Amino acid sequence: MRCRELKKKCDNALPSCTRCVDFGANCLYLTYEEYQQSLAETVMQLGHELDEMQEHIDDFINESTLDDLPDLLGDGGESHETLEFYRLLWRIRLEYEGRKQQTPHETPEEPALDPLAFEWHATLGSGRVMIDTGIQTYADLYRLLKSGLCA
Repeated sequence: MRCRELKKKCDNALPSCTRCVDFGANCLYLTYEEYQQSLAETVMQLGHELDEMQEHIDDFINESTLDDLPDLLGDGGESHETLEFYRLLWRIRLEYEGRKQQTPHETPEEPALDPLAFEWHATLGSGRVMIDTGIQTYADLYRLLKSGLCA
C-alpha cells in the first residue's frame, strides 16, 4: 500500500508509516532523493519524446508546400482551422504515397472499408471546428487514407 496512491498524507515513519502499521500492510515509499530522481527521469523522457514529435511535425511541414495542396477549398468560406486540417491531411497522404513507393514487398490484402467510416459531419463553433466521423480505429483511418478517397 502506498499513501501516495491513496492520496493520503504519509508520516514517513521507518520502517513502516503509521497508516501501513494500522492496516497491517507493507509500507512502500520512495525516499525523497529517489522520488526527485524519478521525477527528473520522467521529465527527461517526456522532453525527449516531445523533441521527437516536433521533428516529425517539422518533417511533415518541410515535405510539402501549400502549392502541393489541390483545390479543395470550394467556395472559399473555410476557416483558418479548416484549411490547416486540409493541409495536414494532404501532408499525411503525400507521406503515405512516398512510403508506398519505397516499400519493396507486397502488402497483404486488407479488409474492406466499413461504409460507416466514410460518413462525417462538420460543425463550426466559435473559434473551432468539430468533425464527427464513423472512424473508430487507427486501422479505419489508415485504410481510408490509403484508399485515396479523401484526396
